[in-house]
Amino acid sequence: SVFTPLAGFSLHQVLANAETVAGIDRIQPVLVGLQLALTELWRSYGVHPAAVVGHSMGEVTAAVVAGALRIADGLKVITTRSRLMAKLAGQGAMALIELGPDAAEALLADYPDVTLAVYASPRQTVIAGPPEQVDAVIAAVDAQDLLARRIEVDVASHHPTIDPILPDLRSELADLSPSAPTIALITTTVDHTEAAPAVDADYWASNLRNPGRFTQSIAAAGAECGTFIEVSPHPLLTYAISDTLGSTFRAIPTLQRGEDDTLVFHTNRNATHTDVPPQTQHRAEPHVMLPT
Repeated sequence: SVFTPLAGFSLHQVLANAETVAGIDRIQPVLVGLQLALTELWRSYGVHPAAVVGHSMGEVTAAVVAGALRIADGLKVITTRSRLMAKLAGQGAMALIELGPDAAEALLADYPDVTLAVYASPRQTVIAGPPEQVDAVIAAVDAQDLLARRIEVDVASHHPTIDPILPDLRSELADLSPSAPTIALITTTVDHTEAAPAVDADYWASNLRNPGRFTQSIAAAGAECGTFIEVSPHPLLTYAISDTLGSTFRAIPTLQRGEDDTLVFHTNRNATHTDVPPQTQHRAEPHVMLPT
């Protein structure tokens, strides 16, 4: 396995023993390892992505699945990123708030050290900054009877707090050898309307520092795709996808915290099928129209 030498611990052991995972330098590699494994599980049942979109650190998984990075390089990105971020533990906070980008930016004018970190959906954003100021924003949003809650991290990604570790991140990832993706990789790091950049060291520095353009990328993907599968141990993004695209699109999770993994996965796998017969060019014979 390439995971253990890079991460410094065994992913298989963590899962087999149901170990509690703590610390950003362990949490992020475990999540990427799980995402890669779950992607292969979907593929083993014939569900293959036409395009991939990553959310913040999820872009590492997306780059590997798209063929832009080898697995070893993807794991190097996430282990290096998380190890450097661990040095900043306690200096920042992040929160999800029920305000669209314009309303969020208007509110943040009164909190100069807090920034808009993720464009989550037309009605939700993620903010980042010093813990006391993030808590003040949460109180202000809560006073409007709107959703506002801390995200369980102690480092403010997509915020100037990250700046001190960016030179080391670029240096340690300088030997990456990215390739052209073989599956459409819809970036959340830069304007998706431009040519897809190489996922090199500079890209990953931008990915960690710049706001995540998730809702913009989902909107772009919606022009070509109708079913979205969130590859994660628990669904966090299905609302943002539905809020961006509307009810005509399907957002399907993979697993659900606290539930039977096998049952949940196969239930979700079945949900990827529709009641419309597949329109393939290689159909052996036409489907018979049954009476109502």
